[in-house]
This record gives sequence, structure tokens and C-alpha cells, in this order.
Amino acid sequence: ESRGVAFSRKTFEHVRARYRIDCRWKWEAFAQHEFDKFRRLSVRAVAGTGPALQIVNEKTFAMLAGAAYLFEIEQLDERPMTIDAGDRTFAHRASLYLTGVEKIGEHVAIVQTLYAQPRLGDPGDLRMLAEVSVTTKLSKHVALTDSFTVAYDRTPPDGIRRFDTQLTFGLLVSF
Repeated sequence: ESRGVAFSRKTFEHVRARYRIDCRWKWEAFAQHEFDKFRRLSVRAVAGTGPALQIVNEKTFAMLAGAAYLFEIEQLDERPMTIDAGDRTFAHRASLYLTGVEKIGEHVAIVQTLYAQPRLGDPGDLRMLAEVSVTTKLSKHVALTDSFTVAYDRTPPDGIRRFDTQLTFGLLVSF
């Protein structure tokens, strides 16, 4: 907040585990929690699992595609004058993604990811997200990241635009 103007009121946590089946196939499980006042999310919680295929795995470039089942719970805020104030929804979605990593030197990587998450049974309820980030390793387990994200929600909450963008700076910890 600066001079009484809020720039961000959100939290985002994501955890993902990958189990290597063979040199190309992996199995993933993930969970995520979000709060975002500007998008009217009091809570969004997801959990999912599915396979991922290593398409390319070279020293300086890698590409991975995944397809997962995702269960989603959303609780909207109680904003006055909105037709969906306080709504809680449960949804089953597919989570499809393609991610590419290009290493620039030993410590810097450019990562680009595209997600599509259609609602199962209602594919018109679609969410998409594209993110490009630059990650700089500080150590084996710690890195800094600078990301630009464009998100699209075909059926957003009342009063929220379909498109959203954000620029973030973060700290990554990996095990």
C-alpha cells in the first residue's frame, strides 16, 4: 500500500511433487492455495495429479507437457452489489500445460509456461495462464525469479475482467 492505494492483497502457495517413472515419463501431484482481493477470491484451493512427458531434455533446453485431473474449491467475497457475493463452487477441471526452460549460462534460466484448465462437463468455463520468468540461482536450493503473467478466465466473478496481468518478484526454494 502506498498513499492509501493498495497495489496487491493476495497470497499464493503452490507445492508440486514429481515422481520419475522412466527417462521420459513422470507422475505429478500438486496442491495450491490462493487469496486475491482484487479477483474477489476469499479462497481458491486446488489439488490434482497426472502424468507429464519430457519432450526435450538437453543440457541447455528442456520441454515438458502435462495433463492432470484437478479438483477446485472457490469461495468468493461478499462484495456488495454483485450477483455472486459469497458463492462457493466446487469444480472438476483438466489441467493441461506445456513448459519450456532455456538455460543461459550456469545460473540463469528463462522459463515459459502455458496452462489451460477447462472445466470438465463445461469446457466453455475455461481458464488459461501464460507466464514467462527469468530465474537466477543463488545456490543449489535457492533462486530469485522475476515473472510476467497473463491470465484469462472465460467466466470470471461479477465485476472482474476476463484478462489479468501481473509482474512478480519472488524467492524459490527447491528440495
